[in-house]
Amino acid sequence: MTAIEYLERKQKQQFVAGIVPTREEQEQCWLAIKEKAIAVGNIHLVRRCETVLRCPSKYQLLLDYFYLSEIFENLAKGIEAGVLDFLSGTNLKRFERKKIPLFGTLHMQQFSAYITPHGNINDPVIIISDGLLAFSERISNVVALSFSFDKSEMDIEKIKAHIKQNKIGLAHFIDIMTAELMFGTSILIEPISEHLFVDRQQGMMAMVLRDAFQTFIVAHEYSHYIDGHLGLPDLEYDDSIDESAYNKEVKSSGGIRENYRREHFADCYGLIIAINSMTHAGYPRALSFAGIYLCLSSIELMEKIINLRHRLDENYYQNSTHPPPQKRKEVILEMIEEDYETETLIRKYFDAIDCIFENSWNEFRKVVDAIYELLEKNPELDSESSEYKELRKKIQEIYG
Repeated sequence: MTAIEYLERKQKQQFVAGIVPTREEQEQCWLAIKEKAIAVGNIHLVRRCETVLRCPSKYQLLLDYFYLSEIFENLAKGIEAGVLDFLSGTNLKRFERKKIPLFGTLHMQQFSAYITPHGNINDPVIIISDGLLAFSERISNVVALSFSFDKSEMDIEKIKAHIKQNKIGLAHFIDIMTAELMFGTSILIEPISEHLFVDRQQGMMAMVLRDAFQTFIVAHEYSHYIDGHLGLPDLEYDDSIDESAYNKEVKSSGGIRENYRREHFADCYGLIIAINSMTHAGYPRALSFAGIYLCLSSIELMEKIINLRHRLDENYYQNSTHPPPQKRKEVILEMIEEDYETETLIRKYFDAIDCIFENSWNEFRKVVDAIYELLEKNPELDSESSEYKELRKKIQEIYG
């Protein structure tokens, strides 16, 4: 176990116990990691530790900052190298090549991220919840576990068969969704141990998916910044436009809702910025696309979880400042087909993620009714003080 893996496990154990480590305790851990990196001559890790120890906010968890700072560094390097040159020919009236904003993480345990003015609209900060970072890591591991076969022979039927034969990924998926349903966060779930991956390639796949997921989140928020969305008011919903005209109207100046246009813009340009930045940093292109698609699919999953939590139909959608998750995916897919060569491998990854989520979600739904039945018989499990492990134990008694 590496020093960082040990720190991850220790931090998660503290969270389960309701303990948030102090800044001093965290710094001691990172100084120890830095010393070990110096001893073995790992210059890259030494520099990363120095970056972490310069974390400007005492409210941030340094382990989250460790991972997120590299995402921002890759974006900054990509922008400096000209990955935004494609925007010079667009009709963005307010476009400027703006530097990457300040950023930070918060211990909110929620699936959320946003950009907000820090004093004024020209000095924003991107805030990402540790709950989103935890979810992206765990769901990326679940997807990677479903690819225990030759990638060149990727086939949907093989994926389905593997899910049925190897229950580890499915069990973790149900774990994650149950925690999100019951407690609104999956940060309490232990990350999948690396020894469960059948080979190093599978572990690398999980890492790329996670990094692409997180890079897209950051690039999406950054796109709001470069198009001048900060400080603009949310506009009222206009339900007079027929649903069939959605794609056409949302691209017009008025759109179904101006908020929707802004979000679709941030998705589309966020994708371009993320892909260009990741390929510039040396990540595999097709798998980077897959990580972004995984992010959009996860937003769709979280919408379903929220509906289930409120005992609504899982496909119910309440008007909000963001377009329906399925619509966001459709617009992105349309853009990819129009503006990129639709590589066979990219499409296969997309189809594979759809297959994994569909099959795993169907199994999870079988658990949901049992969860509600357990809560009716054991109301104490629904209290704020109840621990996820206790609920998990009872579910395991039923499902093994």
